[in-house]
Amino acid sequence: MNERILEFAKEAGHIYHVGGTVPYFEFSNNQMKKFAELIVQECVGVAHSNADVDETYDYACHTIAWKIKQHFGVD
Repeated sequence: MNERILEFAKEAGHIYHVGGTVPYFEFSNNQMKKFAELIVQECVGVAHSNADVDETYDYACHTIAWKIKQHFGVD
């Protein structure tokens, strides 16, 4: 699993279960919301970080970031 995803799970306050047939994460509803928001914010950050090539590309990157946030309802 991607290390950044594991960092988001930790930041969201997951509970990691080991010992069954398959280790798994457990989240409360609030923790799951936080986890999802962290992933969306990371995607928005990637879009923003690819701006500043030229004016048109910059506008496109910021528009994509805004659309991602709107799509997932994240501020």
